[in-house]
Amino acid sequence: MRGYFPNEDPIGKQIRLRYDPYPTEEDRPRQIVGVVGDVKHYGLSTETPPFIYASYLQQPSVYPGGSVVAHLWQDIAIRMAPGLQPADLIKEVRQIVRELDTDQPIPSAMTMDKILSQSLGVPRFYMQILFVFAAIAIFLAGMGIYGVMAYFVTQHTHDIGVRMALGAREKDIVRWVGTLGFKIIGIGVLAGVALALGLTRLLSAVLFGVKPTDPSTYMVVAAALCAIACLACYAPVRRATKVDPLVALRYD
Repeated sequence: MRGYFPNEDPIGKQIRLRYDPYPTEEDRPRQIVGVVGDVKHYGLSTETPPFIYASYLQQPSVYPGGSVVAHLWQDIAIRMAPGLQPADLIKEVRQIVRELDTDQPIPSAMTMDKILSQSLGVPRFYMQILFVFAAIAIFLAGMGIYGVMAYFVTQHTHDIGVRMALGAREKDIVRWVGTLGFKIIGIGVLAGVALALGLTRLLSAVLFGVKPTDPSTYMVVAAALCAIACLACYAPVRRATKVDPLVALRYD
């Protein structure tokens, strides 16, 4: 609506509908009585087109495309009271329609939850696939950080013993060993953010309600990865503080 009536209130304005691709317009204009938000009518991955809700009583009997669309393509949305079961309601609706017109068919009846579930089928599948790969990536990253830190502690057992023999305390060893872990974590997070920003075009196709460059999302994910990486560093750092100086000094 902002594209057609920028910086002004559209309520009360009159418009004349044009039926593209047919080069014809309605003879009588229609008045705008309300404005609604965008609706993903054709799926979450499809850009929302301009949409108008008009009363069927105002629909002309003949317009480009024929009157079949106006009179036969009709959907009815019914709100259920709490406690009712969809199956019972569908049965009652079919009975009411049958009493009004025995020749009126009801080809399909679905709950809004089912319609929403069908529209989210493909995005949900992509999300599950991405979740599996993300979980595998996090597991491999954690194992990799643990392996690097464990190897570092093993290679520097003699150095740790020397430091402790010269009076280094546990917190000094933790700070020394932990510095390497934080460097690895920092490099990994920066590389991951750079790659994610570079793949925003691919990610935007499976995202809804959040931007590919949403800062809060990046901060939450980075914090979660840092927590997992710190957990992977805990065991090697803890083992480094338990090194016996006498054993470490004899370690080759």
